[in-house]
Amino acid sequence: MSALSSLLDAIALRPGVLGVLVLSDDGLSVAQAGNDPAADELAAVGSAALRHLAQLGKSTKQGKLQMGVVEYESGRVVIHPIRDEASLLLLVRRDVNVGTLLFELSADADALSALL
Repeated sequence: MSALSSLLDAIALRPGVLGVLVLSDDGLSVAQAGNDPAADELAAVGSAALRHLAQLGKSTKQGKLQMGVVEYESGRVVIHPIRDEASLLLLVRRDVNVGTLLFELSADADALSALL
């Protein structure tokens, strides 16, 4: 198992994390924890969402996106840019303490960046 796979698997084992995906800016699935058949669709939609979030940051003069958390009825989606061309996307249960998870992801992002 590669170091990238090991790190993604470790993130996926955190309580409440339902899915972990690294996506490219052009909408391709780079790597994932598990075998989600919807990974390609998530990568494409996640990449489009990142472009819109980046534009929102420019339009509001807030700068470059550091991390995005979107809440839905059943859970959350966390998008964390890792490098200019790759981002981490997590699916998270609604009852998870997202603050703790976001803090942990900051450290994971540095490790992921080194592996990509």
